[in-house]
Amino acid sequence: MTIVEQYNLHAHFFDRVGKLVRTGEKRRVSVSASNPILRFTPDSQDTDWDFQTSLVPNGWGRAGITVVTDSYPPFRTTVAVTYLGILMLCIVGGMLGSPADILSNPNAPRGRRIPARMIVGTLAALLAYWLCVIVGLPNAPAGILHSRIAVGGVSLVAGWAEAALFRLATKTLGVQN
Repeated sequence: MTIVEQYNLHAHFFDRVGKLVRTGEKRRVSVSASNPILRFTPDSQDTDWDFQTSLVPNGWGRAGITVVTDSYPPFRTTVAVTYLGILMLCIVGGMLGSPADILSNPNAPRGRRIPARMIVGTLAALLAYWLCVIVGLPNAPAGILHSRIAVGGVSLVAGWAEAALFRLATKTLGVQN
């Protein structure tokens, strides 16, 4: 899974032959991760057959997930959270943000400065989104920053804003634009 995906996990009760069953009474089911790169909402619930929780990544790496309830052996699995797909989306968003400003601004520099601005726009996009990941992801509601649309939008805006900031900085420093 990528760092911006969110999954709904379900835990069910099965009998010895593997058939889904309801228990006679509600049982407390709890889920936990081996490290803080994963969070669950909720992390425990009373149920007689279906426990549902949202799995939200807070970072990247590998984490073990353990689901436990009384009278049943714990269920364990491992999840790998990656960032490479999101990294590529940030690069594309940053590279598209700079030309968007160049095309919409008739006073924007042309010629050999365009590739340099695309590189700086890409760096600005990477910095902006990864700041969102590190600072905002653990604290933001899952639906806000946990989507590829958010990654593309933040990267595109950062690439575009970089171009405006680049113009302002060069004009302030007296460098020919």
